[in-house]
Amino acid sequence: MAYENYRFVSWSNGTPITGDRMAQLSTNIEQVKLATDDRPQGIIKHSKLTALQSYAAGNVAENTLVNLRDDTPSGSDNRVSADSDRYVRLMVTFPGIKITARGAEDTRYELTIKQGLDTDPSPVTLAKFYLNPHLYAFYDVSASASTTTVSVRSGGNDVYFGAGSYSTVIDSSTGLTNVNFFVSVKRIANSNMINSPGYTVMSSSTSPLEFYAEDIGGTS
Repeated sequence: MAYENYRFVSWSNGTPITGDRMAQLSTNIEQVKLATDDRPQGIIKHSKLTALQSYAAGNVAENTLVNLRDDTPSGSDNRVSADSDRYVRLMVTFPGIKITARGAEDTRYELTIKQGLDTDPSPVTLAKFYLNPHLYAFYDVSASASTTTVSVRSGGNDVYFGAGSYSTVIDSSTGLTNVNFFVSVKRIANSNMINSPGYTVMSSSTSPLEFYAEDIGGTS
């Protein structure tokens, strides 16, 4: 525990330098070091996506959105390293999904954070978030709040959903060295994919999809 054994050592003219006083000073220095080391160290690596990602009607593949990996020499080395006994938060700022047509409203969308590369045979799933679109229909209460008439939205009324921040925290244990992570999205059919429309992840320069690893403190 931080400062558990910290004791103030007073000095005045003529105060003898004793072994006990020097030992307490050494303990105080160690306590300050432990408390400082245990504090968050901030963002380790950061990556973002600033272009729309559109997927065709019927697409049920797992689509990689953004990575923390080594993209040199054309890009940056964003592999994650951390000291032992640290908490590392993996944070995704997700701009949401747009659907522009009716169909397959009973599907769900899975936003997943994984460890490894998307080319690995079995990357490790660290967290999964389930996103559901709004139904492409609504009760029309424009004339009377008691009406039960159901209206179907026209193709021009786009559906947006899923925007938000999603994260998971991992324990670095004995330490992380050049570890890869990525974020993916996948559409899952609850019953079938008949008339399944295309969809778009709404990343842009003004609303980027951001993915970063952040040291949020020690585990002790």
